[in-house]
Amino acid sequence: MSHEAQNQIPGFVSQRVFQKANQKYNESSRQDGKFSDPVSREMIASGEAKGTKGEYIVAEMLAEMGYEVMVILGKKSYDVKAKIKGKWRRIEVKTAGQKGRSHQFGFCFIKTNRYDLLATVFVGYDYTSVQISGEEGKKFIDRIGNLSKKTKRPGRTISFNQWRTHCKLQGLEAFFDMTKKNIERLV
Repeated sequence: MSHEAQNQIPGFVSQRVFQKANQKYNESSRQDGKFSDPVSREMIASGEAKGTKGEYIVAEMLAEMGYEVMVILGKKSYDVKAKIKGKWRRIEVKTAGQKGRSHQFGFCFIKTNRYDLLATVFVGYDYTSVQISGEEGKKFIDRIGNLSKKTKRPGRTISFNQWRTHCKLQGLEAFFDMTKKNIERLV
């Protein structure tokens, strides 16, 4: 059925109407109105699904860099597999939205013994970005991250400030912007 024929169906929602409605929804969906970036607004509006969206974002970024990628759905201990330098690597993806007066990002349930690389998706008020970390990042999270014992989902929790860094890094290079060059130096 052609698009013109569909437009003749009573009650048909056109792409134009949907886009306008979606834009208005995004403008009013956050009471604090802090998320000005369209990607960030869409991520935050997805609620609990923002973690899954973060996994697909990381997988797509890796695919665009030329890696063979698989999104792992289900109860695996990692979210994405990517063939980097000829070897399959396990990648855990954690997604956090900026919040609070301190504008921090809180990443939870990190199990450092179950992945090769950690991709952290920062959903900021005016940007969405991804950082990648390897062994140094694991050591830092194990040393600084809080252990969540009371929940059914064990792991460590760590917060980053509004500049996507941690005050205790103090010169330690452990978290890098996700570029092909940075990924390959971490494996």
